[in-house]
Amino acid sequence: MYKACLRTSTVSVVQQNGLVPLFDYRIIGTVFKNQKIGTIFRFYIFVRYAKDRLYRLKTMYIFDIRINTWSTKQTKSSAQQYPCDREDDSFAFSTNTCYLSGGEDDVEFYTDIWKIDFESIEWCKLDYVG
Repeated sequence: MYKACLRTSTVSVVQQNGLVPLFDYRIIGTVFKNQKIGTIFRFYIFVRYAKDRLYRLKTMYIFDIRINTWSTKQTKSSAQQYPCDREDDSFAFSTNTCYLSGGEDDVEFYTDIWKIDFESIEWCKLDYVG
């Protein structure tokens, strides 16, 4: 992982501690400032290919920028519904929310839309008219 400083126009390698995820494909993530914790900025990602792909979207990797340390959190869902694992999906980020849509697996093309809240780490399937 690299850090780019816009003030000094420099790029440097970031030492990573903790359970460092395997980056073998694209990384989908965003930096989020968790208001409940204070002014702690963290980088939230889903690893593209987890060892157990069936649960890729149930584990979120979180990098604490202050202490350069990775941790994981299990996502949750009050409805006990989670997005199916898929490839070629799309993510969009807005404030404290990530939206997931589309994608495919070996059998199906997905048209569902999901959102996950970064403060609660909770998935919710969105209803829409399509």
